[in-house]
Amino acid sequence: EESAKTVARFWRAWLFPRLGQVELLAELGKALPDGAWFTADQIAEQTLPFVVGEIRPENPMVSFNGFFRTALNLGIVDAGYRGRSAVYAVTRLGKWLLADLADVEAEADFEIQLESRIYPQPSFEILAPKETEPAVLWMLELFCDLQLIDGFRTYRLTRESVHRGLNWAGVQDLIDLATRCGPGLPNNVQFTLKDWAAGFGKAALIPGMLLRCEDAELAQAIYYAPRFANSGIERLNEIDLLIPPESKAILNQTLADLGVTLKQPKALTSRRNQDGAGTGRGSDADGSDAE
Repeated sequence: EESAKTVARFWRAWLFPRLGQVELLAELGKALPDGAWFTADQIAEQTLPFVVGEIRPENPMVSFNGFFRTALNLGIVDAGYRGRSAVYAVTRLGKWLLADLADVEAEADFEIQLESRIYPQPSFEILAPKETEPAVLWMLELFCDLQLIDGFRTYRLTRESVHRGLNWAGVQDLIDLATRCGPGLPNNVQFTLKDWAAGFGKAALIPGMLLRCEDAELAQAIYYAPRFANSGIERLNEIDLLIPPESKAILNQTLADLGVTLKQPKALTSRRNQDGAGTGRGSDADGSDAE
């Protein structure tokens, strides 16, 4: 128990860049049973009251997402998909640690107390002293490319590095961090960052297997099969289902329960290879159909 509290204190002091209120994560542990999957909206209903009064109270969901990403990175929660929606579950380790995190004494000042500052430049470089806190360096590593370690660590913001960071945090998080830890990002850098981020995430590839059924009745039977509860299966239309890659075994078991055998897709071959013809066009290939 004492070791868990020590870990919690370490996380709070070093690894949480913006953790102002430990009550948020503690409430997350109390509200959600381990192993049960919830959407971000369902979790927000339980936790948003604890974000009020945070750094940007006018947009509490931004703060909530920042907290939750950190919890995901540290193994407190797992993430998955339910259809097109992301779903999350508290892990057993997370449940255990969050229970002790609730006992950590809150401090009067929730701001990061830095012994050093970071120095953003109009040239898109950010200078960070060697003794900069790990939490700040962690954010810089997300969004920047490390160029040089001399008297300072020299980071550079590029479109590619910003897009890499957007997979884990928001551009506004970096802007806020620079403001709290130094003079803030120059206006030209802020404008460019927001421009780079504008189109990011508007489209995403969702991994999965397309299952085309013979009729809507079969698709419905598979979609609502008990084995697929909380699996992330998605119904695209009346006969097409998107099956998560990790649910292949569940699919096979469900089809066996229904007495259905998968039609194997034909191999995609070139007519040129088959008969030496000069058409160069590949033959049509059928997708996987359930019969």
